[in-house]
Parts: sequence; structure tokens; C-alpha cells
Amino acid sequence: PTTEEGAKALGLANPLPKDGFSEVKAEDFLPFVLFFLVLVAWGLLVVPASMDRSDGAKSVLFPSQVPKLQVYVPDEIKALPPEAPILKSRRLRTPMGRCSCH
Repeated sequence: PTTEEGAKALGLANPLPKDGFSEVKAEDFLPFVLFFLVLVAWGLLVVPASMDRSDGAKSVLFPSQVPKLQVYVPDEIKALPPEAPILKSRRLRTPMGRCSCH
């Protein structure tokens, strides 16, 4: 395939170089690596910033962008000490009507 006849016999438009192909250097594939890095940065930073979730929540990349939610806590709960249970416990009864604590 290094001559005109050999290239035409193989269906090539041009003959291959006789001395072979040159070595691949970093400058040869650097544009592809940079293009890939730009795509990754675009996918991590730009796309999530422009998309919202279907439930109406905003998609954010950094926790500092999350808005603070106002939570209503009744005064009865605020007055309780921190170690107090929030829910009142109830004893379960057996089918016979007796307390299961015995």
C-alpha cells in the first residue's frame, strides 16, 4: 500500500507513507483532553444550575446555595427539655384486653 498501484488495489485514495507513521505526542491529543474536561465541567456546573426537579425543588451543587427553611415549632414543644420524648408512649394491649407489660 506504499505505492500508487498497491493503494489502488486496496481501495485507498492515497498511498501510505513508506517510513510509517510518526509518533503520537502530547500536543496531538491535548485538544481532545481539554474538550473532554470542558464537557465534564459543563455537566457538573452549568446543567444542574439550569435544571429544576419535577417536585419544584431547586437543584444546587453546593450546600451554601440551599435556602434556609422556616420550621414552625409549637410553644409546648419549645418548653420541653431536650431529652423529653416528643410523642407520648402508649402501652399495647393483648387480644385478651390485658396490658402486654406483664
